[in-house]
Amino acid sequence: MLFGLADPFVAAAYLGCMLMTLVGLIYGLLRRYTASDDITALDRQWALKEQEVENEL
Repeated sequence: MLFGLADPFVAAAYLGCMLMTLVGLIYGLLRRYTASDDITALDRQWALKEQEVENEL
């Protein structure tokens, strides 16, 4: 049989891979723009410290 699909475990593995790919695509599309882009004081402190380290190099 083509690609070993006669074996039910191989067919289940192919189906599982395809389903998980579909789930990942749908999840990525749904969560694409939900992250907040607010810059906090902690983010600013981290960026300043990062710049200091880069300047020392």
